[in-house]
Amino acid sequence: MLTKLSKILVVFVTFASIAFLGVAVAITNSGPNWATEAQALPGYEFTYTGGEKPSWSVKPRQGDDPAKTSRTHPGVIAAAYADAADKAKKEAEKIEPQIKPLEVQIQKTTQQIQEDLYGLEARKDQLVKQLDDIHKQVGAIKQDTTRANEDTLKIRAQAEQRRSDVYRLIRNYQAIEADYYQLLQQKRRLLDMLFQMQGLRDRLQERADDLVVQGAVASE
Repeated sequence: MLTKLSKILVVFVTFASIAFLGVAVAITNSGPNWATEAQALPGYEFTYTGGEKPSWSVKPRQGDDPAKTSRTHPGVIAAAYADAADKAKKEAEKIEPQIKPLEVQIQKTTQQIQEDLYGLEARKDQLVKQLDDIHKQVGAIKQDTTRANEDTLKIRAQAEQRRSDVYRLIRNYQAIEADYYQLLQQKRRLLDMLFQMQGLRDRLQERADDLVVQGAVASE
């Protein structure tokens, strides 16, 4: 589930970045380096036709979309950015409905893990108390052996039985501690991924706000 959400966010960030960059290029009047701008679009193939009436054309490297032509290099670059923005918008429209259910599922899973941790903690306390009680019982049995020689053999047998119970409980206690630690690590990883996703969403919003302040207009 988390891997799927991460992949969705990566695709969304990639297409959204291309879309915002396309808008920025379209409104820029400071004479950018068009060759560099074209290199920033590896998913598109640019072709220059010389002759008396030279022209530029661009088409996606993948897919069957027709090529778009212009007499200027900036013209086809703007067309490529517009195409990327349109694809990013369509991809975002498909991805957006999937994000909220996954976030709800992550919240539910996190709550379930927290509840399990509380249960393990209570069980651990119960076992520790049982272990202390057993140690006290063993001590009482040892004292009884010194005061009742006639019951020595019987008491020793009981002590050995109690000792076996102690070792068994210790092993169970250690196993529970190991499970408790693994659950803590899993919770930490889930929280880290949740914070990363929130950070990505916040950065995307900040980038969109910056572009709007700069005068960018989102494609319809």
